[in-house]
Amino acid sequence: MDHARRPTFCQPTRSGPARSGPGRSEPGRLEVVLRHVVAVGVVVLLLVPEARGSHPVIGWLPMWLFAMPVCAWWMARRMGRQEPEATVARRSRVPMARRLASPAPRGKRGRRAVVPRAA
Repeated sequence: MDHARRPTFCQPTRSGPARSGPGRSEPGRLEVVLRHVVAVGVVVLLLVPEARGSHPVIGWLPMWLFAMPVCAWWMARRMGRQEPEATVARRSRVPMARRLASPAPRGKRGRRAVVPRAA
């Protein structure tokens, strides 16, 4: 079979692993580092019983060894997926409602204030 006329399912792809789809890009350096930090934190929590306790200066260690790196990893993935156009607020074509005449001033307890009239 000629290499120029291969069927499309036989051609090599550049997208990498099968789990990466059209909207998924390769992980960045930060995501790889955070993934390793999460893995090391889980291993430390499983193998070192003292790591499951609390430290007088830092606080609860599982939060710093697992929960915070997972939150950072999630946020890095979330921020990496946003489109640049999605972050810019678009101006609506529908005009905004206009405020009518201002209401009467209110007193301390929400009642309308009594404004003395000039005689």
